[in-house]
This record gives sequence, structure tokens and C-alpha cells, in this order.
Amino acid sequence: GGPGTAPNVPPTVSLTTPVGGATFTAPATMAIAATATDSDGTVAKVEFYAGQTRVGTDTTSPYAVNWTGVGAGTYVLKLAVAGFLLALFETATAKMRVFRVPEFLGVALML
Repeated sequence: GGPGTAPNVPPTVSLTTPVGGATFTAPATMAIAATATDSDGTVAKVEFYAGQTRVGTDTTSPYAVNWTGVGAGTYVLKLAVAGFLLALFETATAKMRVFRVPEFLGVALML
């Protein structure tokens, strides 16, 4: 900016749930929640990603999405927040693992 113009401070965002290292059973529904603030403006939206794939967006606090039908695998969750002047900030990541239920668990054993 010019003289007398304060620089834009990026918004801050953090993942509140699930915690890193959490495990789920496929097909999973993962409730993902975040807190976000913008000290010199307002938060326009929070986007939720699994790797490079956007799994949801929320424009109102509390920021949360339900990611449904999650298949077996390991996922890295990321957040992006757009705030005042559309400053974009990405958080650190959290790794989640989704497991398949072994088929034998659904079979009654006869002795």
C-alpha cells in the first residue's frame, strides 16, 4: 500500500476436529471443524481439503463440514481461509486414516 496504508494481515485458521492421527471405518463420515479469525477484517469462507480435493466450504462460524462416504485410505486434511481483501492462508496439515472393516468380522463363527 501507499503511505498511511497498513499491510493486510492474513487471517488465522486452525483445525479443531478431527485431531491428527484419528482413525475411521469406511465408508466413513468425517466431521471436520475449524476456527478462523481475521484481525483486520472478516472471514469470508473456510475451505476444507483432503489432499488437493475440496471436500466442503463454510461461510459462517462455526466453520464445519461433514465429509461423507470416505473410502479406505490415508488422507491429509488442509484448510484454506479467505478474509479481508481475499488474503488466502493455508494451515498446517493433519493426517487421518480410514480403514476397511475386515469381512470376517461380519461372519458368525460356529464351533
